[in-house]
Amino acid sequence: ALFTDGRVVRFETRLGPVRDGGQVIAVTVIATDVTASRRATRALEESEAKLRMAVATAGIGLWSWDLGTDEVVWEDTLCAIFGVPVGTKPAGRAGFLELIHPEDRAATEQTIARGIEAGEWEDEYRIVRGDGAVRSLFAKGTLVPNGGSNAEGVIGFFGPVFNSVQLSSATSISGQFAIDNIGI
Repeated sequence: ALFTDGRVVRFETRLGPVRDGGQVIAVTVIATDVTASRRATRALEESEAKLRMAVATAGIGLWSWDLGTDEVVWEDTLCAIFGVPVGTKPAGRAGFLELIHPEDRAATEQTIARGIEAGEWEDEYRIVRGDGAVRSLFAKGTLVPNGGSNAEGVIGFFGPVFNSVQLSSATSISGQFAIDNIGI
């Protein structure tokens, strides 16, 4: 609806018959202003598109882990990183640890346990890809609170490990970008 002051307001309407016996004698109309909801939905969709673009550009994959059910959810990007068929995911914590290089599993398990206690962790892992190749990955996990004293789950990402020369170069480029575009 366009108001005289120029505002555009979106309404969701519902109609319902009012009956007297079997006869419809009136119609009720309920109109709900959904302008803010639609705006929030569009903003969320834009934010998700930006996140997908950033994740793809960075070559990282996102995951989540429900601590109560031990269910792991991860994106298809992680299938490519780990060299497993699309749609494959580890069967909980034990399944994830099977993807870690055998020599690193005990340390990885300790890092995750300490991270759950601390609320977050970062580490580098060697994985054994589906094709047998060994690859090093950077990982970060952060607890997602459930509103109480316990965590509901963990969210995180896996990505490439950068050496100090690559990080220095990336920092220099981002610093120059900030100087050129933000005026820092």
